[in-house]
Parts: sequence; C-alpha cells; structure tokens
Amino acid sequence: MGKAYPGGASLIRHSLAAFLSLVLLAGSAPAEEVAKAASDRAVALSAATLKEFAAGKATAVYARFDEVMRGTVTKADFAAFMQQNAAQSGAITKPRTHAVTLYRQRELLVAVDWSGRTTGGGAACGFFLWSGADTPDPKIRRFEVTYLPAGLAKSQDPRKTAVLMAQLHCGPALIKDLTGVTVNLN
Repeated sequence: MGKAYPGGASLIRHSLAAFLSLVLLAGSAPAEEVAKAASDRAVALSAATLKEFAAGKATAVYARFDEVMRGTVTKADFAAFMQQNAAQSGAITKPRTHAVTLYRQRELLVAVDWSGRTTGGGAACGFFLWSGADTPDPKIRRFEVTYLPAGLAKSQDPRKTAVLMAQLHCGPALIKDLTGVTVNLN
C-alpha cells in the first residue's frame, strides 16, 4: 500500500480536474478554428448568394437550398417570389452582413443576418441559416428576406420603425440611416 497523504483524495480530484481542463483546452482550439472557418465560409456564401439574388438568378440561389428548404418551396414558386419582389422593390444593392451566430445541433448551423438598400429606394433585411457550414458544401436551411418600402421610416414613428426593423434582422447602420434611431442589437 502507498502512503496516505492528508487531503490525498482532494489532490487526486484537483489533478484530474486540471488534466481534464488541459485536455478540453487543447481540444477547443481546433473547434474554434472549425467554427471560425465555418463562419467565414457562411459569410462569403451569403454575399455570393445575395449577388445572385439581386441579379435574379433564381436557379443558382435555389441550387444552394438544402432538402429541408426545398421541401418548403418549389423552384418555380421561388423564382416567382424573386421576380415579384424585384418588380415591386427593386434589386438589393450593397448588402452588408452585420451578425453571425453559430448553433451546434446534430450539425453546425450558421446564421448570417444581412441588410441593404433596394434600387426602388427602400430596404431589404433578412438572414440565411446555413446547414453543414463546417462541410465543403454548405446549404441554405432557411432564408428570410423582408422588403421595406421607400418612405416607411418617414411615415411611421421612428422608434417604432427602428424596433420593427431590428426584429426583421435589419442592421444597426441601416436602421440609423433610415430612422435616425440608434439601436443596440445585443
């Protein structure tokens, strides 16, 4: 039998806890790198998809949808949606990403919030939710876009409009530009 040390059990627990902490810390670096790479990939894909969306390339955007998203809308209905909104609001110009959120479920999901102006004088806000963002071929699980008509901010109470815009995933710069109200989205 070995020597008994006062507080020996406690020492073993602390040593084990320290060892596990080192293992977890060592294991978190690759996880952080994967998350950063997935986030960067989702932002780049969102920018490319918004360009295709603005150019009216419904087939290219639809090709990025995953099976869940394709189950909610047909290619023809999506193309009609794009044409209708482009005719009413104009194309989305200079979209900017303003928030990225990662979710770990059975897979890594990355939400990218964006907003921009439209050629019709209004604004558009929304987000992409990318599935498989840590794989070579991420797909859009969910895509939302809301068009805000020109003059909306001037016809409503600016504070109420700012709150509504924040709820619709509009970025703080666009909200301030249209309403004059500064919002904190955190």
